[in-house]
Amino acid sequence: MAINSFKQAGLANTNTVSIVNGDFSNTATGTYSDSGIDYKYITFTSSGTLTVSESGVFTLMVIAGGGGGGGALSGYNASSGGGGAGGYFEQEVFLNAESFTVSIGAGGAGGGERAVGTQGAFSYLGAIATIGGGGGGGLDQSTWLSGASGGGGGRTGVSVGSTGRTSLIPTQGFNGGNGGSEGQGGGGGGGASANGSNFSGGVGGAGGAGVSSSITGSAVSRGGGGGGGGSSSGGTATAGGGSGRASAQGFAATANTGGGGGGSNLSPAGGNGGSGVVIVRVRTN
Repeated sequence: MAINSFKQAGLANTNTVSIVNGDFSNTATGTYSDSGIDYKYITFTSSGTLTVSESGVFTLMVIAGGGGGGGALSGYNASSGGGGAGGYFEQEVFLNAESFTVSIGAGGAGGGERAVGTQGAFSYLGAIATIGGGGGGGLDQSTWLSGASGGGGGRTGVSVGSTGRTSLIPTQGFNGGNGGSEGQGGGGGGGASANGSNFSGGVGGAGGAGVSSSITGSAVSRGGGGGGGGSSSGGTATAGGGSGRASAQGFAATANTGGGGGGSNLSPAGGNGGSGVVIVRVRTN
């Protein structure tokens, strides 16, 4: 058990407050030091159990599965939207000494011909849960599920593009971008830190930006929205999201990033969303 003390400022009588860092008995995935502070962490890429051996403060990252990109129509010049990123949670929390169930949400499947992408699945550690990203809009589909981040809009009619879905939980993600009509682009899926972009002419909207975290000692970006499909070029994506395509199935998102799948054009299928991840870090000195 590491106990770190600091002085409370602005008080007439200066008090010392102790912060008790907890511990887990699972085998650590890795360790590192930063500015004289030592940490260990465990990364869950599949479901399992966290055993907290000493109550105290931990840093938790819980990311849900990203939504699948929408499906278009083989040989038809109309684009689908990118999937939204899975819900993103990262902060310090106090955990009691007990065992916690950890569940890693799967990424949503890309939509089939004309169909919307599937919403990603929840991830959770104990009672701390994040919801999956929304699926991207498909061809001739006017409604689809929102998620932690909204999916990008596809085409809902020959001359009508659809509006990107809004985030169901704004603290976990952002909105999807708007899609265009025939011969135009689909909207980008919302990311963990920014809205997906609207289509621009024949170019699909970019997926919304994710979040960079150094919880494992090195900066890694996760939670990017999927790019929308486009008639001339697909929308770009970062932070694990799948880019959209202009003449093929949208790219799949990267596993264990919660990224959204890419949208399509001239193809009946959208890209799959990325699975989620749970990371637990604790200070050891």
